[in-house]
Amino acid sequence: MAPRNRLLLPLFLFCFFLAGSACLKDPYFPGKDPATLCLHINLAEREQITTRAAGSAIMMLQVTLSHQKIPPRSKTVAYNGEGEQTIVFDSLYPGTWKIEVSGIDESEDCIFYGESTLNIDPGKTVEVFILLLPAPGSLEIAMEISGLRALGVEVTKGRFYYYPDPKSGTSKTIDLELDGDWLRGEGKIPEGTYQGEIYIPQKTGTVYYRSPYFTFTIRAGKNTQLTIEADGGANVKGVIDSTPATPENFNIRKIEQGLFELSWEEVYEPDLAGYYIYRTNQEGRFVYLAEVPPGTHSYLDQITANLFRDGKLGYAVSSFDKSGNVSFWSEQQYIYLNEL
Repeated sequence: MAPRNRLLLPLFLFCFFLAGSACLKDPYFPGKDPATLCLHINLAEREQITTRAAGSAIMMLQVTLSHQKIPPRSKTVAYNGEGEQTIVFDSLYPGTWKIEVSGIDESEDCIFYGESTLNIDPGKTVEVFILLLPAPGSLEIAMEISGLRALGVEVTKGRFYYYPDPKSGTSKTIDLELDGDWLRGEGKIPEGTYQGEIYIPQKTGTVYYRSPYFTFTIRAGKNTQLTIEADGGANVKGVIDSTPATPENFNIRKIEQGLFELSWEEVYEPDLAGYYIYRTNQEGRFVYLAEVPPGTHSYLDQITANLFRDGKLGYAVSSFDKSGNVSFWSEQQYIYLNEL
């Protein structure tokens, strides 16, 4: 894994200054007073930088301007994250322009993205700020269903559910379509750690197959492939790196009957706001349990036997910053019923 580099972090501010020409004579005839757009690019102030980072560095910046009446204009420049860089577009037709900025890594993947709309008036000077955030990653799902067919099951479709926010418990879906002996689907998902499950319905509409919950991680601008076996096992393929802000060495220690201590190594970030703790519910899915402030890296949990699912109870922890950005989850740890 490459050395940690604060310049990889996603929060950038792009200042756009439009310098128009001299005041126009009345009446104005479109196209006779083109303008120049100067994009001054700087790294944001350190206290504004989030802890959420991509696994690779920005190598190029790509800027595209589009207008309803004119073909899009695009420029790409090398970017090393140091000092100020300026990209100039001249002879711009006055009107409304859409500005799109992409941060491209060495694999030519867009790992950061931001956009804005700018109204260019002749003879005026305007300023707009664009916030670049991690670009969504793509998730490809494949489930082999020949084993189900051998049992005489007619599989025609499926649905993949994932949970973006453990606090709310609300799910989002990706439809799975039949492709030979496979159910396949794909979608765009923001960077982060998630849990998912698969449903396969019968023609009557009832659920025939429901997988256990499994955990997967999406990296900004990158492709993650999940191959799901029909017995519920999950084989995660592809490169999945944890974020530098993930709490490390997450452990569980029994204090006394029913009382357990969760602990982890402190995350050192200038804008750290605390930690989120997750615990499996009675369905076996990880949900939000509690949060603790920065400087605290342990948590006591009093539990009873009715909380366990299939004889085990799982925990995980993540860090979050003052902007609300959440790290990838720690490694999940479990308590077993015979240890209670």
